[in-house]
Amino acid sequence: MAVHRITENHYIVKNIIFVAVALFLAGCESGRAVRQAALIERDALLTCPSETPNRCAISSEFQDLADTAFAGPDKSHYISILDIGEDALLTRIHLVRAARESIDIQTFIWDDDEVGQLLFSELLAAARRGVKVRMILDQVGTYVSVQVMAQMATVHENIDIQFFRPVKNRGGKSAAREIGSLVTDPKTLNKRMHNKLFVVDGRIGIVGGRNIENAYYDYDRSICFKDLDLLVVGPEVQDMVKSFNKYWGHHLTKPALELPDIAGQALKLNTEKRSDLFNDPDLSVLKPLREKADSYSIVTERPAMELYTVDHVDFVADWPEKRIPLGKSDRWNSTRRVEELVTNAQYEIVMQTPYLIQDRKGFRDFKALRKKRPDLRIALSTNSLASTDMFFVYAMCFKQRQFYLETAQAQMYEFKPLPGDVRTIVPRYMRLVSELSDIDLYEDLELVLPVNVKKLRLIVHAKFFVVDEHISFVGSHNFDPRAKNLNTESAIIVWDDTVAAALKQIFNRDTAPQNSWVVARRQKVPLVGNVSELIAAISSSLPFFDIWPFKYSTNFELKDGFEPICSDHPDFYQHYQDVGIFPKMGLSYQNLGTRFVKAFGGIFRDIM
Repeated sequence: MAVHRITENHYIVKNIIFVAVALFLAGCESGRAVRQAALIERDALLTCPSETPNRCAISSEFQDLADTAFAGPDKSHYISILDIGEDALLTRIHLVRAARESIDIQTFIWDDDEVGQLLFSELLAAARRGVKVRMILDQVGTYVSVQVMAQMATVHENIDIQFFRPVKNRGGKSAAREIGSLVTDPKTLNKRMHNKLFVVDGRIGIVGGRNIENAYYDYDRSICFKDLDLLVVGPEVQDMVKSFNKYWGHHLTKPALELPDIAGQALKLNTEKRSDLFNDPDLSVLKPLREKADSYSIVTERPAMELYTVDHVDFVADWPEKRIPLGKSDRWNSTRRVEELVTNAQYEIVMQTPYLIQDRKGFRDFKALRKKRPDLRIALSTNSLASTDMFFVYAMCFKQRQFYLETAQAQMYEFKPLPGDVRTIVPRYMRLVSELSDIDLYEDLELVLPVNVKKLRLIVHAKFFVVDEHISFVGSHNFDPRAKNLNTESAIIVWDDTVAAALKQIFNRDTAPQNSWVVARRQKVPLVGNVSELIAAISSSLPFFDIWPFKYSTNFELKDGFEPICSDHPDFYQHYQDVGIFPKMGLSYQNLGTRFVKAFGGIFRDIM
């Protein structure tokens, strides 16, 4: 037995050594690929002679405004609200063509779809003019194959790409690797870079909620994210550059060609293959927009765009580690800035977010705020189950409804998947519908979009709030536990009545009866209703077994011929009809899944 045991032990040791040697050799091979990729000679050809003014950039109203903003002694800024997806894409393409020196882009998602391909082809054209292009992509959110990324990283010497927190030091996506990392390295997988930043020449910047993917710019045939950005021209853009540089030089951020899988693919490419993919991508659907991007003033040609002159603007972004390094200012902490603005509200907060979830501190802050300001108006806009793309996250918001309505005493609205003002919110909506061959363009809109199948619907993705009709906050922060404690975020804060009024007008449009359902407490049955509400409150506060079947709240639709009134008005139930807790959903898997997560998933609240 002893001899047999020794033999077994020798066999185990031999296998351990074999695996160790194999890993060592693989590591050596990976290191060799990275070293060789660093020697790749990238294209240096320039299409614009170096002596040509402004690198052959197009003329742009934004560049002229930047000249004014940086020259003036009063440090004023120019702001434009990018509420429509197609306007937001046109603005980005226009700014790339107007760039004279540099373009810095930071994003959570970059997809290799039409929008991603168009934007990169425009960036490549700018790089070939002599503009320096830097991109920081979150590795988990990058939906580009390793082969294509290798081409992007080596196509021109003026383009540099880095990845934030690459899982297992790889650029490519792998479900097995990510699941394994969830066990072995959850910190890396769970803490992501959610910042969205687009900066041209250090003078013009875009900050907001949009990623680089068709759905954020009204070019996807399944969903349209109703999102929001602010374009900023002026000195505060310099702080955007400072933030970008913090990430660019940080140890959590890795150059694309230092990741072995991308480096290995790059070594397989010859010079022609590096350029071929980007020379003439099939982007016919975007041709009309591309033709408009050379216009000097795109603002005057877009009805929804307007320029505002403001004096007080502040950019905020988290440090790459999320926590604030010792001795650094709270100014660079998105969560503390949110809490500071919200808790100091005097008479009104209106807020829109796709994921309305509070952690323990959020509960305490809202309770304290309501106690301090009993007359404060709090109005909240978020997704309904029918409009959300993540039912399991919606389930946490659903679980907290009673808190928002009873403790915070908020007015709460849930967005419809097909709002009545859809053609105002997404002007090219009917064009998208016409591309779906099985849909009649002239049918009633309610018939065009059955929400129980995967067809074109709208989803709230904007993250903004307005305090006291004066302070506006627009950014990537979802006002949920993940944004508060895990992901890095960025935002713009504006102190200006006119900008605040414009954003509040967007909020009022999105929460109008034709676009949102009102969430309110059910009409109570005397005595029984009070007992049920008490049990529901206790049940919803538990992390497990929130299974009380009688719900505190439901969704309401305005009755025909009645005027909208607040949910706390004594005549509310005469004006509105109950349409159920999950309107338009029926007995769907989202319905059942939401109930299950609400009942048993509370323990996961802080990572939602």
